[in-house]
Amino acid sequence: MVITNIHAEKETHARELIEKGLKLEADLRAAEPLREEVIHLRLQIKKLTSTKQELTNQVQSLTQELTRVRADNQQILTMKAEIDKLHQELMRVWTGIEYEKKGNYKLMEQKQSMEKKLISMTCEIEKSRADLATMDGRPWVVVPCALAFATPEQVRNCIVKLQQFIYWDVWMSVATDSEICSR
Repeated sequence: MVITNIHAEKETHARELIEKGLKLEADLRAAEPLREEVIHLRLQIKKLTSTKQELTNQVQSLTQELTRVRADNQQILTMKAEIDKLHQELMRVWTGIEYEKKGNYKLMEQKQSMEKKLISMTCEIEKSRADLATMDGRPWVVVPCALAFATPEQVRNCIVKLQQFIYWDVWMSVATDSEICSR
């Protein structure tokens, strides 16, 4: 009986082991989809990790780009301020030029007016000389009143200068006189 008992115990123990083995096999078969899911999740983790690294690199790159753009914007603001200053200076210079143009225009008008007066005076002098020359046949000279109170030496100097002027006037060509008066 003891042998039968041992036999029966062995058999029971073997059945238990077989049942445990079958149970483990069933658990293993049931765990197979979980194992595949774990493998799949590990692959996704690797992909997400690489994506995270790429995004981190992109964030760093964009941060550097943002820093560069901010520096560029600061330079643009500085340049804009310089351009505004240059524009103000240009306007100031332009105003000065316009003022000088007006002044030069007035001076040109005065110069032209004086030239016209000088030409008309020259023509009148020439006409008066011609009239005086035809009156007596000799030129007449108007002596300033100051010569009445001058010394004899001053009177002689004045007469010499008048004679030189008269002789010079005789040598002037008639064509030149007529050209001056025709203006």
